[in-house]
Amino acid sequence: MNKFGSVLGSRRLGSVVRNEIEKALNSGENVVFDLTGINTVSNSFADECFGKLLIDREFASIRKQTSFINTGSLFQGIIKSAINDRLAKIATA
Repeated sequence: MNKFGSVLGSRRLGSVVRNEIEKALNSGENVVFDLTGINTVSNSFADECFGKLLIDREFASIRKQTSFINTGSLFQGIIKSAINDRLAKIATA
């Protein structure tokens, strides 16, 4: 993830990263999100990058093909919140 910079803060960047993730997932690759060297992950980035993956994919499928390393508890909370918010929106739609 650090190839995108140490501050993962905007929806625009989240969209760029999500598009790369989707390409990898579509080709059957497993994706490891390594947050080494990341100083900031905003709620907006997390929703755009990780949360919106759930729009076109099932959560179980995403879990099979992805993993996180070096996230730390703060970033874990932000990412989990974005994913849970999207799951809640999908459930009520």
